[in-house]
Amino acid sequence: MRVTNIHGPGVVRIDDQPQPACGPTDTVVAVKACGICGSDLTYLHFGGMPVGGRCPMPLGHEPAGEVVEIGGEVRGIEPGMRVTFNPCFDEMDMIGNGGSQGALSDRVVIRDAALGHNLFPVPDEIPYEVAALTEPLSVALHAANRSQAGPDHSVVVFGAGPIGTGIVGWLKLRGVGHVTSVDLSPARLELASSVGADATIVGSDDVVARLRELHGTAHVLGAPVAATDIWIDAAGSSQVFDTIMRGARTHATAVVVGVHKHPVQLDLVTLLMKELTLTASMAYPTEFGDVAGALATHWRTFAPMVTDILPLDRVVDALALAGSGDVRGKVMITL
Repeated sequence: MRVTNIHGPGVVRIDDQPQPACGPTDTVVAVKACGICGSDLTYLHFGGMPVGGRCPMPLGHEPAGEVVEIGGEVRGIEPGMRVTFNPCFDEMDMIGNGGSQGALSDRVVIRDAALGHNLFPVPDEIPYEVAALTEPLSVALHAANRSQAGPDHSVVVFGAGPIGTGIVGWLKLRGVGHVTSVDLSPARLELASSVGADATIVGSDDVVARLRELHGTAHVLGAPVAATDIWIDAAGSSQVFDTIMRGARTHATAVVVGVHKHPVQLDLVTLLMKELTLTASMAYPTEFGDVAGALATHWRTFAPMVTDILPLDRVVDALALAGSGDVRGKVMITL
């Protein structure tokens, strides 16, 4: 079978490898679609996991596919079932994150397979490339959950990539009062609007001034700031963090979900004076199954996020596209 492997910094290719054996409690899934994630680009940059890990390293952790084989002890799962699977259910062998398998492959073996635990059904009407959004949308839902945003809150989300756009979608589906999306790309902001953003701001504009127009003005020691309740950094930019520190009101909440590739200076005096709540959000400890279930109802809301679809034999082109900054939404590989 074909397996997409990293062989060193910047070196990725498709290898022919034997399919892992299916044990009595396992299930084999033929991958039909798998998204390209920003962390895939990070792994490629480092030649694998940033610290330790195997080489070659299999890539791909945003999957959807079809069950093609089941072990003799597996119950409730049948060949032909359309599924997505949690790539991080086995913390010792995470799929596409330094483990022995990756979902940018023809087949993946799900060990100790159990429906509702690590495998989740996909309704027939949902295209595989939309079902493969389950993983990034789980990251987005966890960030929305960590924000504790509700109907009475105003929220700004910096970054309109797949995670930021997903956060906007989940916030609006839960009835959050006003959600603003900020990005440098007008095309990405258009996508954020399509999933429910109430307003958008091009990042080159005066973001705080525009937020004051949208969410009202508060004052800190007499200085005007935005009355925005919750600030979410899905961009991973030091400039974004500086904007939050400068523009947030007293008792505002800041949620960091974007990966910062460089250390960021934290102005503790401002943090103290404003009594800001600083929250981090990482992965999806409990959200994967929630998203798999919610997509049965809301998949059309998020379907526009899939903007580029390429076959597996063009995975090198797909990785380059995802890292170019020219893509509006999610780059998806189909098999």
